[in-house]
Amino acid sequence: MKLSNGIPMCSRDARLLYLSCLTCTVLLLGALGYSVWLHSDVYTSSLFGSAVDTLTNPNGPSNGASSSMQNEPDLSGFKYSFILPTYTADIPLAIEFLQSFMCLCTDYREINIHVIVSDSSEHELFRSALDDLAPCGERFGIFPVPPGNVGGSRPNVEIVNLFDILPPVFHTLTGGNITADDTSALLRERGKFQYQTIKKLAAAAALDYDWALWVDSESIVVQPFSARRSFGAYARAPTVWRSRLANRDSMRAIMRGAADVLRLPEDTFGPDFWNLESQQWMVERAVLDDLVRHVEAAHGRDFWAVWAAHGGPFEVNLYNLHVHSRKLETTDPMFGKYRILETETEMEKYGVCKCSFFFLLFFFSLSPLFCVHVDPQTVGYPTVFC
Repeated sequence: MKLSNGIPMCSRDARLLYLSCLTCTVLLLGALGYSVWLHSDVYTSSLFGSAVDTLTNPNGPSNGASSSMQNEPDLSGFKYSFILPTYTADIPLAIEFLQSFMCLCTDYREINIHVIVSDSSEHELFRSALDDLAPCGERFGIFPVPPGNVGGSRPNVEIVNLFDILPPVFHTLTGGNITADDTSALLRERGKFQYQTIKKLAAAAALDYDWALWVDSESIVVQPFSARRSFGAYARAPTVWRSRLANRDSMRAIMRGAADVLRLPEDTFGPDFWNLESQQWMVERAVLDDLVRHVEAAHGRDFWAVWAAHGGPFEVNLYNLHVHSRKLETTDPMFGKYRILETETEMEKYGVCKCSFFFLLFFFSLSPLFCVHVDPQTVGYPTVFC
């Protein structure tokens, strides 16, 4: 059926219904956001912090800090580092990260960046690629460059050959020959995921720092921030996130491997336990040292021999599981300061998980565009991961 003006009746009704549903969706999402803001008592530090606050006060927040945080011990003497493993194909991405870091991090000169390469050839490639770093102008992307960064020097970058920090046990465990010029035998026999984990974990065990951040080559700085402020905020209230999302065999295998390395029962936290939720991979040197001692005492063997014998679990899963278990079994304040938060619980707390209605409303708002009749009795409510 068509109207006299030639516009299909379905199209006109669809537009009205679509606009009505879209308006409702915006209002409901706004109400949800306001509710979350009102109840935002859980503090999770952001790696990049607040652009406005950082630009106006690079050394830290001028307001909003709780009195308890203001009374915390001074962290100004702590050594903070980035640990960035890379390889030939990702070197251009790592250079882009360094460029963004030197232009947008207000205190980049105070942070040591350790780039972990595979061999001497990659060491030379990365050293040459550093020449591509350009002095920062007055703007980087959409943001003004902090005045102290304009025309500034390069970041403090140390290029580390994996061979120089490789635990000796891998020379015995690896059939092929491993040299400073070629560590490919380790890659072939361990696979890329364990190889990457060795780069991250061996560097974290060998380098000098108080807190470090594991960073991938694909990382990028998207707004001005203070690295020391971000490290300090996390160090005052470190958080390990867990969930009930180990719904694949590969995820369960990783958690079993981590539990075996720590000599924990595999079902200590349940079959669906997963702890690689956060993408902010902070590591505390004192905790890492405790992890190595704990594993060696539990097994009576070298840490790396134990790690390799149990599938070589990801460094973040292993580190987080150690923090979680030690927090439960000891009163050591080093672990007591950590918070263990569950993703589903926090989302439900703010109403985010109870979102079937929002998905259904969104589905209804799109369906009129195609002149499709949706019967609520037959559609059924969408489900979400939680």
